[in-house]
Amino acid sequence: MKANTQVKMSEQSCEKNLSLGLSLLPIELQIEVLKALPNISSLRSLAFTCSSLYRTYSENASSIIVNILSNELGTEIISEVNATLLSSQLPPPRSIAAVREFLAEYNPHSETVAGESLFPNPAAWTLSEALVVSDLHTHVQYFADDFCSSILTRNPISGLPDPSHAPLSKAEKTRIYRVFYRVELYCNLFRIFGPRVNQRSVDARLAAEEQQEVFFDKFTPWENEQLGCIHDYLLRKLSTAFNDVAQHDVLWGEFMIEDDDHYIVANQWKQGFLSKGLAFLHQAAVAQSYEDRAALLCPNLKGDQGFLQAGLLEHEAGSDAPEHGYNPTVFPSDVEDSGAYDAWRWGLEPEDITKRYYYQYENIDLREWGYCMWDLSRLQAWGFFDKPWKSYRAERDWVERQETSEQADARMKKSWDARSRIYQRSGSGWWAEGDESKIVWKEYYGPTTIPGPNITASWPARNPSYNPKDGLQSYH
Repeated sequence: MKANTQVKMSEQSCEKNLSLGLSLLPIELQIEVLKALPNISSLRSLAFTCSSLYRTYSENASSIIVNILSNELGTEIISEVNATLLSSQLPPPRSIAAVREFLAEYNPHSETVAGESLFPNPAAWTLSEALVVSDLHTHVQYFADDFCSSILTRNPISGLPDPSHAPLSKAEKTRIYRVFYRVELYCNLFRIFGPRVNQRSVDARLAAEEQQEVFFDKFTPWENEQLGCIHDYLLRKLSTAFNDVAQHDVLWGEFMIEDDDHYIVANQWKQGFLSKGLAFLHQAAVAQSYEDRAALLCPNLKGDQGFLQAGLLEHEAGSDAPEHGYNPTVFPSDVEDSGAYDAWRWGLEPEDITKRYYYQYENIDLREWGYCMWDLSRLQAWGFFDKPWKSYRAERDWVERQETSEQADARMKKSWDARSRIYQRSGSGWWAEGDESKIVWKEYYGPTTIPGPNITASWPARNPSYNPKDGLQSYH
């Protein structure tokens, strides 16, 4: 503790000395120094260390903030970042009318569409708003870096290591960042915000079929496929922590929380966690111990059957495109490189390229590679177009990728019943088959005896008609 205090005092001393030195510079140079800071957090720390720097900052706040954010984020994604920020500021409770009004003005391709965007310019951001944006970008960077490293270190076609792969291009980076911000935008607009009635949330949001018109149809099919790629990736990242708790926590066993994933029917519990956004998912991804994972997930357990996976699946595959049609060069990065469009188009018949085709089951493996994210040169280097498209199609049922549905159901039921018996004996905490050493037992006086870890009575399994999920909200 003493060492940490000394380090903090040393850092504060350095900041004070630095600010005193900068305060002696001409105002023009002070402005340039502040503009050159690496992030908004550094600006807040430095600008508030002395009155001279704060005055310089406050009189030139707009240009300084924009300059720092341009360096930190890049100018290519500012439009998407701005829309995401504004969506987070819709006043609670987030009504359907407010979401509709927002989306009526939202144009994801405003960079290349004639006319001015109806959204305010980032130059109008306050310091507090800029800090929110900067913080969100740290989560976007974390997931984007992990997404790329998990794919690019190995040739997805051959399966062989690829240590000398081409570095990420500017267009690829922009494309990937943009989709992560789109996920956060979707969370802000379509997570459940409704009031609770009888301990249940009222789904105060647009239904999945309505989302098609007001949200998904604003994007091209390959952009929606990109969203599907990142959805599946985030689901995989979440599943490490989620499955650890779902397979071992006594209370989750009592509530019969599924840990498997289905393509047609989404895991509502995982979708509920996805709806909390990138900051929460980042916490889940870096939680290493069962204790940390349970402490994060247990208080936030809430199912959501109508979130992103349902939205992606809602469209009718092959249905006609919206009236505005699809333009394969909607973003500057797509003008420079057609890899995303070519990868999507490659698996379609010529007459289908103007229709809604995305998030199809047969492209599960392709989405795991992020196939609509990469430049044409990378796809060609992989040999992506060398084989017939159908050779990449998933040939097994979704659940058979992990285990058959029968095996999954039997495994989970056996685990649920065992944990339910422990819960009924007033036990809680971590459980594994054959290991109850970490169960926490509380005194509980039942109708005939005092249950505990050494009880010899045979406790029956739950009544099959009993569904503890009906009372799940009381858990929160």
